[in-house]
Amino acid sequence: VMIPLLACAMAPATRPSRLVAMCWIVVATIGTFLLAAPYTLIDLPTFLNQFARLSAEYRTAAKFDDPVWLIYLKHLRNALQWPGSIIVAAGVTLGAFKVVAGPERAKWALITVFPLIYFRFISNQTLFFGRYLLPLLPFLSLLGAAAIAELVRQFRRTPVAPVVRNAAIVALTVVAIGPPAYTSIAFNSNAAKVWTTEQAYTWMMTQVPAGAKVALESRQILLPRETYDAMYLPQLRLRPFEYFRDRGVEYLVASSQCYGPYFEKDGPQKYPTEYADYVRIFSLAQEVARFTPSAEHPGPELRILKLNKVTQ
Repeated sequence: VMIPLLACAMAPATRPSRLVAMCWIVVATIGTFLLAAPYTLIDLPTFLNQFARLSAEYRTAAKFDDPVWLIYLKHLRNALQWPGSIIVAAGVTLGAFKVVAGPERAKWALITVFPLIYFRFISNQTLFFGRYLLPLLPFLSLLGAAAIAELVRQFRRTPVAPVVRNAAIVALTVVAIGPPAYTSIAFNSNAAKVWTTEQAYTWMMTQVPAGAKVALESRQILLPRETYDAMYLPQLRLRPFEYFRDRGVEYLVASSQCYGPYFEKDGPQKYPTEYADYVRIFSLAQEVARFTPSAEHPGPELRILKLNKVTQ
């Protein structure tokens, strides 16, 4: 909703007035949301309960070696590679300059302001995923293209032979498109493989009896509700082992995406409490299956643990 509001705010000729138009934008946004998600009102208690659950996950304290904004920048660098990242950075800089000093401030504001504000918004969360960057990509692509177009215009003003100039333009375009295209193709190729999550899911569907109560870290594996009584936690260590035992939980599924940082390198020294929590869980429960990632089977390491009826 921010982009149409911004466009409206920067268009003095809006009729009947900018304020009225902004109000209609907000009304249309709410109406469209309810049209697309009518059970927000039809089943309001469930919506509020699930919204509260998700809000609680976002309020969970988290510890990271790097600030969230830097981790997101690393995600972008991995996707765009260094050449694409430099071009996008140049585009964002160009856009910010045009917003301040350019003759077409409104146009440049529409593609520059949103990614900056949105990036700040997601960087201020304690729960983050690389996919949260997806809304930024169209804007970053446009800004990167604008930076290349500006550089091409500068090339054309230089007294360089057309052949050299055209070759430089082609090379610049290839550098901008090639690495991200390779990253995208590699990602799709990797996604087509059998991941450790799929291996664990298949194992559980055949080895874990129907009706069993299972506690899983995160939501990487979603068990069918009609078959299993599953509960999902951000991390297993957030509950004492007795919590699972007293509630009749029969299986635990631990993911290295959750416990991994506490077991790597100097993790036990950095996070002694978290490390001790997981060591206790792993020692008190019986490991019945482990799925370790490899070139053929990417994904997190998954440990499936079974709780005995009586645990000392």
